[in-house]
Amino acid sequence: LSSAIPAFTAPQAESVWSSFYAKIQPKKPVQVNDNVPLVSVVITHVSRVVPVRIINMEDEDGRRPLQYAIKAGRYDNIQMLILEGAEISEDVIREVSKNHDKESIVAIIAYRDGMKKKEHTIATQEFNKKPKKGIQYLNNIGFENTESVAKFLYSTPGVSKRKLGEFLGEPDAESIKILEAYIEQFEFTGLSLDKALRLFLSKFWLPGEAQKIDRFMESFSKWFCKNNPGLFNNTDTAYVLAFSIIMLNTDAHNPAIKKENKMSLDQFLVNANRIPGIEQLPKTYLEEIYQSIVTDEIHIESEKSVFCNIEKKGWLTKQGGRIKTWKTRWFLLSGNVLYYFKQPTDTEPLGMIPLENVNVRPITQRKKFCFELFVVHNAEETIKLPPNKHATMKGAKYQGSGLVQGHHENYVLSAESKDSMEQWISSIKNNIFHNPVADLLKKRSGLGMASLG
Repeated sequence: LSSAIPAFTAPQAESVWSSFYAKIQPKKPVQVNDNVPLVSVVITHVSRVVPVRIINMEDEDGRRPLQYAIKAGRYDNIQMLILEGAEISEDVIREVSKNHDKESIVAIIAYRDGMKKKEHTIATQEFNKKPKKGIQYLNNIGFENTESVAKFLYSTPGVSKRKLGEFLGEPDAESIKILEAYIEQFEFTGLSLDKALRLFLSKFWLPGEAQKIDRFMESFSKWFCKNNPGLFNNTDTAYVLAFSIIMLNTDAHNPAIKKENKMSLDQFLVNANRIPGIEQLPKTYLEEIYQSIVTDEIHIESEKSVFCNIEKKGWLTKQGGRIKTWKTRWFLLSGNVLYYFKQPTDTEPLGMIPLENVNVRPITQRKKFCFELFVVHNAEETIKLPPNKHATMKGAKYQGSGLVQGHHENYVLSAESKDSMEQWISSIKNNIFHNPVADLLKKRSGLGMASLG
């Protein structure tokens, strides 16, 4: 068998195989059923002794260890090699069956495939708990290079899209290498940028941090341009246009934005034509992108249900918008959104307040322990405006068939005590976010939210 491992000298190969056999402990036959003994050995699966790439290496004559074992008539070696990952074809099965029971060989393959499926299930579970631990487990069961790990993450059902997005967005060298290999699993050739982006964002959850989004979109743009040479002069053009598409998607399908304020085709074309290098694209290309996004929303993956990872919940009294009456509501803070319900047992909220570009502060009212949410014009500054000079909030109410935009300039809420008020203010502050897509787009192209809407 040593001659089947061309990457080693004969003594080295002999050492490898000696180590391989030393890890195998003779056991009683394992029975698949009453008639078919599965194997007369049990392989230690705690760690793979001989990597799959070695087991499937070919010598200068194009033969692999399994073929030598078949030629030598070593049925015990044949079993071990199959169980440890030797590639099997119909020709191999026919060859082995000349001297051995075919049913037994098929049973061994079935057992091996069952073990492989079990290993993949464990790997998926480990990854979904702690991605780094899952990657380490994959390495231990034969996924020994970045490409094989990326293929597993891309094609295996059950891999958490949230955990995948979090892991691939990390800045360490391993995550970045796997991200690059993962993106190369996509086939974007012949797709328009919006269709490629739609496919790309369907496979994982996109993290909210600006630096992580930047890494994803940078890699996406490079791979798209490589798949479609000549469409863009440089990847920056594809990068900025991709962000413009995401902004259009948000604008077109956000129920809190009034219809008359949504981006028109002319506005989209004006903004797109400011992108350096975009002039080489025909107008119809951009028009088709606009129509595609407006008529069919890109659903950016997020696996957690709306009310998972609840940070805070409890009763608050809420002041009405146009009619300044006070009503007690059950509030729930989850995923950078403040929801309110009539009862804690309700599954559908009465309304929602996205915490994008807002601020919160205690205020003095006739009612005790009041605090206020209001719009921030610049997320990097705390704007202290008087209560009568606020921009309209993005809040919305659930009415009839869906969301209807509210008309609040601010939201005034009252807690049951000073401690409760301070806790709510602190929790809300921790969930206020500034739109990172707008920041990245502005950084690359000089375009901001105002120019996009």
